[in-house]
Amino acid sequence: MIWFDNVQNSIFSNHLSPIPIQLFSNQKKFKMKYLFFGLLLASTVGIFTACEQDNPLLQDEELMSTIMDSSQKTAVTQDDLPESIQGYMEENYPPVLVEEAFVVKDLGHELQLETGINVYFNDRNRFLGHRPHPHPRFRCLRGDTLDVTDLPQAILDYVAENLPDETIEVAVVKPFGLYAVGLSNDVILVFDEEGEFISRCGRWDGPGHPGRRCMRGEEIVIEDLPQSVTGYVTDNYPDETTEAAVTKPSGAYAVKLSDGTVLLFDADGVFIKECRA
Repeated sequence: MIWFDNVQNSIFSNHLSPIPIQLFSNQKKFKMKYLFFGLLLASTVGIFTACEQDNPLLQDEELMSTIMDSSQKTAVTQDDLPESIQGYMEENYPPVLVEEAFVVKDLGHELQLETGINVYFNDRNRFLGHRPHPHPRFRCLRGDTLDVTDLPQAILDYVAENLPDETIEVAVVKPFGLYAVGLSNDVILVFDEEGEFISRCGRWDGPGHPGRRCMRGEEIVIEDLPQSVTGYVTDNYPDETTEAAVTKPSGAYAVKLSDGTVLLFDADGVFIKECRA
């Protein structure tokens, strides 16, 4: 038994002991290696996720495009729209009504308005934004044609005062009572039942318009803008005119152009970006 004990001790000491120690060491290195790559992968995914979360407008734009281009639209009535969407439209787009509405399963809703714009909501009924209808002229002039002399006087006065070089070439009363007039310069204007101006066809300057928040500030006369601001507009937007201007608490400037674009400039009049928030 002494011989066996010696042999046993020799075997375990010379052969068996190093094996589990080396095995455990290799397993530890293996685990650490994959733990490192796992942490690297998680951090990379976290970075991309954070980037996506930091750019919700990009996701909204992509989703609106997907809904707009979808071939899986199902028509719905205005009464079938979720109450939250109906409430949002009543609060932000009065007095314009929805002429047609569609839903795309698992994506959201598209609402086509009388003024030639489409409004979009995701599948959780969150407002995404709006875009011009692909054929705004058709949408805006959809209605019963009437003689120009039958238009409310307020509409005739508005055109004479604000567009004195243009004439009204076509006039319609729309399905829900709004008026639309097509001018000699191809601009289409939309008015309410009383002849109060609402917007140009394909545009919206009401509370739902993204530029409304960009134009928050103290209104100033356009002539008081720095030369660098007016010069930038002239050089980069030669076909547009500046319709309104404000100063921000920081001293920055915001100007609204005739096509609805809002531009931001710093306190020195240096261009920052087009404002879409």
